[in-house]
Amino acid sequence: STLAIYEDRFTKLKADLDHAMRRDTYVDCGLRSEANLQAVVDRIRTDRPTVILAYSQAMADLARFINRTGARSWDTIPVICGAERVWPQDRAAIAQLM
Repeated sequence: STLAIYEDRFTKLKADLDHAMRRDTYVDCGLRSEANLQAVVDRIRTDRPTVILAYSQAMADLARFINRTGARSWDTIPVICGAERVWPQDRAAIAQLM
C-alpha cells in the first residue's frame, strides 16, 4: 500500500481506480524490517510484475534481503532505479537478484 494523503474519499477512490486499471502496485519502502521485506517478496510472487520501479536504496536493501534468504522464485524482472545514486555494491546486489 502507499502512504498518501488525499483531500477526500473521491480523490482516493479515483487514485485507487487509476492504479488498478494500470495494474500498478505501490509498496511503502520506508520501513525495511525483515517482516516488511518479506511482505514485498510475497507481493512480487502474487502480483508477478513485469517491471519494478524503485528508489535505489530501497531496491538495494530488497535485493540484499532476497539474495541472503534465497527467496527468489521468479524469472528475471527488469528494474528501474531512480531518485538516488546506485552505488557499485548496490548495483551488484540488484544485478544478482534480477
